[in-house]
Amino acid sequence: MTTTIVPADPLEQVLTQVQTESGNEDLTGLSPEDIAHLAKNLWSWGSGVPAGRQDVRILRGAKGASGALGRTLLETTSPDMPFLVDSLLGECAEQGHEVRTLFHPIVKMADGRMVSVIQIHLPELTGEEAARLEQGARKTLQDTELVVADFKPLKDRMREEIRRLTIMDDAHEAVAFLEWLSKNHFVFLGCREYRFETDADGRVLPEEPIMIEGTNLGLLRDEELNVLSRDAEPLVLTPEIGELLSDPFPLIVAKSTMISRVHRRVACDYVGVKKYDAEGRVNGEVRFLGLFTAEAYDETARSIPFIRRRVKKVIAASGATPGGHTEKAIANLLETWPRDELFQTPSKALGPMILGALHLIGRPRPRVFVRNDQFDRFVSVIVYVPREAYDTSLRERITATLVSAFDGRLVRFQPYFDTGPMARVHFQIALERNHPRPDPAMLEAEIARLARTWDQGFREALMAATLDETHREGARKFIGAFNAAYREAFPPEEAMRDVAAMAELNAARPILARAFRGAGEDADKVRVKIYARAGSIPLSACVPVFEHMGMFVAYETGYPVKPHERPVDDAPDIYWVHDVSMRTENRAGVDLGELGNRFEQAFEAVWNGLAENDGFNRLVFAAGATWREAALMRTLCAYRRQSGMDQPQDVQEAALARYPAITRRLIDLFAARFDPASGASLKQREEACKALREEIEEQLRDVRALADDQVLRRLADLILGVQRTNFYQMDAAGQPHRFISLKIASREVADLPEPKPFREIFMTSPKVEGVHLRFGPVARGGLRWSDRAADYRTEVLGLVKAQQVKNAVIVPVGSKGGFYPKQLPDRSDRNAWFEGGRDAYKEFITSLLGLTDNLVDGAVTHPNDTVIWDGEDPYLVVAADKGTATFSDTANAISLEKGHWLGDAFASGGSAGYDHKKMGITARGAW
Repeated sequence: MTTTIVPADPLEQVLTQVQTESGNEDLTGLSPEDIAHLAKNLWSWGSGVPAGRQDVRILRGAKGASGALGRTLLETTSPDMPFLVDSLLGECAEQGHEVRTLFHPIVKMADGRMVSVIQIHLPELTGEEAARLEQGARKTLQDTELVVADFKPLKDRMREEIRRLTIMDDAHEAVAFLEWLSKNHFVFLGCREYRFETDADGRVLPEEPIMIEGTNLGLLRDEELNVLSRDAEPLVLTPEIGELLSDPFPLIVAKSTMISRVHRRVACDYVGVKKYDAEGRVNGEVRFLGLFTAEAYDETARSIPFIRRRVKKVIAASGATPGGHTEKAIANLLETWPRDELFQTPSKALGPMILGALHLIGRPRPRVFVRNDQFDRFVSVIVYVPREAYDTSLRERITATLVSAFDGRLVRFQPYFDTGPMARVHFQIALERNHPRPDPAMLEAEIARLARTWDQGFREALMAATLDETHREGARKFIGAFNAAYREAFPPEEAMRDVAAMAELNAARPILARAFRGAGEDADKVRVKIYARAGSIPLSACVPVFEHMGMFVAYETGYPVKPHERPVDDAPDIYWVHDVSMRTENRAGVDLGELGNRFEQAFEAVWNGLAENDGFNRLVFAAGATWREAALMRTLCAYRRQSGMDQPQDVQEAALARYPAITRRLIDLFAARFDPASGASLKQREEACKALREEIEEQLRDVRALADDQVLRRLADLILGVQRTNFYQMDAAGQPHRFISLKIASREVADLPEPKPFREIFMTSPKVEGVHLRFGPVARGGLRWSDRAADYRTEVLGLVKAQQVKNAVIVPVGSKGGFYPKQLPDRSDRNAWFEGGRDAYKEFITSLLGLTDNLVDGAVTHPNDTVIWDGEDPYLVVAADKGTATFSDTANAISLEKGHWLGDAFASGGSAGYDHKKMGITARGAW
């Protein structure tokens, strides 16, 4: 008696299988009730599809038992067959959709049919995405059905080809390979037979192969599909392909241009079996399309027919001793070589690649091996790079390099890691017709550059640098000194530039600046590296300096640099490199080639206290001024402000920056009048100044604002009233003085308050400002410590007016001076505050003597590097006044140091006992 087993209710089968599968799925956001609800809906729909048919649906905004689930469902129903799940997951991945959950119940129907229903949970898709996914899923199911339906005919056709080759001479290896394929080493996807057009001599003509009707199986039932062509382009049997077909081996193994939708979403493998005429000449081909199985990749290369011959040839050609270390190393390389490459690379091309890879064992370095596909549709590139350098970023940069070099597109990449120091990546690039053919050596050099580690690059940059041995040894101390953040931000070549800059730092030069512009950055962008040896520099300290130079600071990043040894004896343990990014406030472009160095020097001068931090520094970029030229304009403007009749400082700064061409001419006017390097006579200087003044006058016509006109015009007039300057003088160390002093013929300068002195010396520096007024060639008067920053000249002028009346018997005309210290310590420390005043006084006295003639052996001598417009003027004596009662000895010490003809009688009231009144130095008629 026969017992009939009735299958369980289909819905019960679905629910049971879904519940079982739930234990292995991500059920976030799904309750058991939701899962059951969705399973019932799936079967309710799937069971309604006619028997033997396939269908697909997309459910956007899917709902569970208690409402919306915030996901989209891809659901399919089909007769059960292999590859369904793999193929659908491949379609989802191809379209960029992450699969959250998958259920795949297989239902046995009462009539014995097996029905596969699949539910794939995806993030919410747009309408367009859903439509595209549905279309792709339908095509995937159709392809899968074609392949499965023709599985037996495909195997039969393979057996037929095996029988045909068996009777051929020297085809044993080809037969063994086809038999090996048939034993679960190849997923058959399609088959098609072609006939080739030949000439009278049997040579294959460069024509499109002729498809044999009735031979299409599997995916190739679609006659529009071509195994080897680019896109829809027909494959023409070129002479190169003809040469391949004429090879005596009866098989061709290559990659197809078709991407499989079935099983794995990769390029299909192609196995061509040549057909021959009665005289043994190739006249056709049977092309099998498929995928090598996982087993094909797992078996040893020496056991696989067809490629085992290649392995043997490569080992034999290497000359390695049988059983020796080298032979074993080559065999291991062949076993781990990309299996597709073993199938597709002839031994004469494979051998040099394997030997090249073998040499990397003893000498690891980047290498590139290029193999062009036999049909010129792909290029296979095997890249070796240091394992420590390999990451996603490097792989993407190598990909971009290869795609650009071959003008192609990436098909796939496959990294491989063993226990050695090198990583191997296999790239496959699809090619277009007439694609570039880059030089492999140049390609290797570029990839080596991309793949080098940062420290390797630094060593190479160090070796390439032009350094003497002392500096090279110091630079070696910086190997390993740069942290990860720095290495991420800057290449090794930039680090060498930074090392060179840090080598310039010392106790006398604690900071240094370097201006540059990053690749591709706009002309209004400026980057500045600040190097410091005394600790990190706060951004708050830098920003005001750059802002006064007309820049807007965007960001700053500081990097500590710690050499493993001190490069020089007095080096710090840690240097700091600050990268400051900024742009010009007015978005104007900056030529760093011309102005970068001036910008760097200006920043350092401000930071080191040589220049003041104010808006006059904007002239560096605005007018191309050096920091000292900006300081000169600051001095000239300060004098005009002290007249009490001129614009405030911000208006002066703005006028000069607003009209940079006029500012440049003002600087030129000053240089024409006073630069001793020109060697011009006073007459020549006068003519040059006249021409420049006329040019300035012409430019002033375009100045719109009255205030701007006043500032610029009065500066031009003032320059012509200056008789001497120390601007071009050098100190004992050969450097410019820290202060700028001007000797002015006040009565030649318009717009000054009365009474106008005969001469005055005006000076400024970051530390002090001061003025000395003389109402005649012979005059004496005290110097006072002023506390009136805005109008100390007005204060001194008032004193000297009173003095002219009070001292009429002693001095024909009065003389007074005053100085204003600008950097005094806090007054709570009385001694420090007082000594700060004394230091300011010293600088003031030095500035006065620096513009005064001397008497040497009775002859008048002028100061060095000074153009003289006012003739001989050796008379300068001073006395004490408010705040300077104890400073006469200080003044006399400076006089002695400078070799001034009055020596320690220069200042009245000193400890030597000189009294100018008693000595008659200031008596009427003494001169």
